Amino acid sequence: MQADPASIKHFLATTSDDILVDNIDVNSLSFRLLKIHGAYVENAGQLPNDVKEMLWKTIGAKFGRVVAEPHDIFEKFVKFIKEKPGEYFNEAIGDPFFDGLLAKQKHWLIQIAGLWRKKLRLMSRVKMENLTPHRYITYLWTRKFSLRNVINIEEATVRVAGSQENSRIRANQGAYMPLHGLSVNSSGYPEGLQNARSLFYSWGMPIDPSASISNWHCDLEKMAREVVILNPKKTERLLMGERYFNVGQNSLTGSSIKATQHTQISAGILQDIKFYDKSVSPQWCAKINAELDFIQAGKKTDAFYLKIVTDDPTSDNLLQCLDELKMSFLITFGGCEKIDFHVHMFPNGDGKFTIIFAPLTHLEVRENNIYVNPDSGETHISQGLPVQHIHLANGAGTFGVDFHDRETVLAVQRDGVQYLEKLYDFTAKVGSKAHMIAFLEQKIGFGQQCAAKRRKVL
Repeated sequence: MQADPASIKHFLATTSDDILVDNIDVNSLSFRLLKIHGAYVENAGQLPNDVKEMLWKTIGAKFGRVVAEPHDIFEKFVKFIKEKPGEYFNEAIGDPFFDGLLAKQKHWLIQIAGLWRKKLRLMSRVKMENLTPHRYITYLWTRKFSLRNVINIEEATVRVAGSQENSRIRANQGAYMPLHGLSVNSSGYPEGLQNARSLFYSWGMPIDPSASISNWHCDLEKMAREVVILNPKKTERLLMGERYFNVGQNSLTGSSIKATQHTQISAGILQDIKFYDKSVSPQWCAKINAELDFIQAGKKTDAFYLKIVTDDPTSDNLLQCLDELKMSFLITFGGCEKIDFHVHMFPNGDGKFTIIFAPLTHLEVRENNIYVNPDSGETHISQGLPVQHIHLANGAGTFGVDFHDRETVLAVQRDGVQYLEKLYDFTAKVGSKAHMIAFLEQKIGFGQQCAAKRRKVL
């Protein structure tokens, strides 16, 4: 029987050292690391900070380098980036040339000057990435449709059609869904084998700074492309190790990392989420080569989601229709500060895909972390909800509640569907269902034309 790292960590953390076998040195570095990681350590990056500091000093003493306080700007720079990786150097330099510069500008100038004067040496990013346990895969793609939004009542083009995009797909350290991963925007930094030996790649220098965008933009094309690339084609049986994965983007209210664009990835097909695996009155719409169905998610008229089943979520007609639908909501209801979206895309396991599209109100956050629906005045507290808003997990029925609050845990387990319906009622955008029906009737003939086509096919 083979235990996983989490089980080993739990066992060692809850087991007295006295009952371990006599030949285990509980004070040894190897045993300490086993307790921390629950597995063998693969590289120096996993060592505790005190051990890494001791190791650095020992190596310095062994090879004759004196570890002392930095005395010039370049040594201070190196010390800073070791202690605060990811931050920009902004210490006083004492040179009028640097006065008034932003921290980012100062950071880059010191790097360039250090390389020119041979005071700094660039460590290859390829080598550095082999020292970290974090791994990611990259997916390069070209945007077909411009990413648009309405911000402060002004229409904005965030990324133009034809832009080169890059998805960094990696595990989510704060997982709250099965095999939870993230697809993070690369912010314009070079990726892929074709760039791996370039100075831009090793230095971490963006080649397209405009690609660094926030998570305030519902990116339908990014989700569609990723759900297709992450799933096998239609198959009778998955190969060993293969899994189906769904992709979505948290609503603006539900996004905890608003500064960086990212989508959420987790294991599972549509049929795993019973709340989405419903059918009421599906209609086949030939213009977008998809089946559309309106599913009531709560008791209020506008507590609903549009369910779209298609062979290809990346098809031009479908993506264009969804983008125009999104923009019509943003323009009509006052922009992204007023209306929000819950979008989740699933493989069906039979070669088809399902898109869940729900317009929501943009909730306001008041004092004491109280979430308010500005249309109705309701709060998540007044509605008796254990969660404040909809994101990919909550919207599918996975609520994160305090495990020690046994009363709430038992209530959610007992009445989970009712709580989920109340959540969609609380976040409903007044007038959204009528607006969507009107748009689809005009754009693709939803209703009689789609229904007639469906009857003909059958």
